[in-house]
Amino acid sequence: MKKIFFTFFVIILLFSGGCYDANEPNNIAYVVALGIDKTEEENIYEYTIQFAKTTQISGGSSEEGGKEGSNIVEVINVKAPTIYSGINMANQSVSKTFTLAHTKLIVISEDIARGGVRDIFDTFGRNSDIRPDIYLSVARGTAKDYLDAVKPIAEVNPVTYYRLIYQSEHGGYVPRTVLRDFYFQLDGEEKQS
Repeated sequence: MKKIFFTFFVIILLFSGGCYDANEPNNIAYVVALGIDKTEEENIYEYTIQFAKTTQISGGSSEEGGKEGSNIVEVINVKAPTIYSGINMANQSVSKTFTLAHTKLIVISEDIARGGVRDIFDTFGRNSDIRPDIYLSVARGTAKDYLDAVKPIAEVNPVTYYRLIYQSEHGGYVPRTVLRDFYFQLDGEEKQS
């Protein structure tokens, strides 16, 4: 009798876990690109969060298909000491929760690149949402200006747009740099950081 009760108890525990902390896709805002700029305040950065309007990419409830250009992405700017606090602040201004799981590009300003990026990229190395194959770029001027200027014309999906631009083996204008390689070479002696 005790074995039956114990087996029944274990089965109930296994199946009662449920999905209490699951996120519905309709409640998530997918960050496509992230820009990081310096501010006048010490240890405060301006984060430019470019996220996809998923209803515009897929066509929403209509059968027209997706849109293109400025209709598929939205940009939010926040000032915060860390990316996590910046994302939390940005979550307060939209009705969805931001996730970095599908981020394809991190752009840093020229000022930050010249001053050192170790503290910023150490944070990215510790986040399980951030994938190691994110493309890295340094913007001439500010990252905010760069992301504001990006308007995919022929591509409906902004993630595909960044992948096609930064993954190209045939163009010499955009060097292919991903977070994984940069992070491992940050302390390496074979490459200059």
